[in-house]
Amino acid sequence: MAVVLAGCLWVPAAASAAPAAEPELLVLVSAGSNGIDHVAITYWGAVSERTARDHLRALLKSTGWEAEAVVVDAPKKASGKQQQMTSVSFNAPAIVPYPGGILPVVPFILAYKEYASLVVLFQIQRPFGFGGPASYQDGQVALTLQQSPNLYRYDVRITDGSFTTLTLPSAPAAAETTSQQETAPPARKSPPIYLVLALIVLASVGVGAAVYLYLASHTSGASRPRG
Repeated sequence: MAVVLAGCLWVPAAASAAPAAEPELLVLVSAGSNGIDHVAITYWGAVSERTARDHLRALLKSTGWEAEAVVVDAPKKASGKQQQMTSVSFNAPAIVPYPGGILPVVPFILAYKEYASLVVLFQIQRPFGFGGPASYQDGQVALTLQQSPNLYRYDVRITDGSFTTLTLPSAPAAAETTSQQETAPPARKSPPIYLVLALIVLASVGVGAAVYLYLASHTSGASRPRG
């Protein structure tokens, strides 16, 4: 029933979605109220279990995150015209730095920099003092932040993946952020948190393209700070 719901939610936007614009990788980090955070990583396309585990190993090595309940779901064989997708999920303590700080976008960019287009989405359940990173662009990578009270979305475009380190700017001061929000045009309302949570669970068990596309597109209605 939940899968049908996700498919129905996607229908209104399907006609306007351009396949070339879809991100190659979608990362969802859901901060748990008990200090254990959940990560779901979904590839737009099939990659081998070995490749997915290699990426995960690099991510965990660079961060020191102690992953538990790791699940890798890679297609075993072709299934006609159905979109093939590989997903990885795991739990780990304190991925989101409560009560505030810099969201860990950089480790995901470095671990998956071979992909030209990524979306990294953080879902926050508790009060959080956001410290960044802010939007950023240079000759190798472009990062666009969109945010709402409970969601922080980063659209990442990589044009040259030869970099081995990446330093991103922190968020602007609170007064400056308030001023920017007052002058920004009205933003589309973000989906309810309970819906995002449900879709994160579905995405992490590889239910298919509908959930992936809904999350990749419908969470982009948060306000976009001006750089």
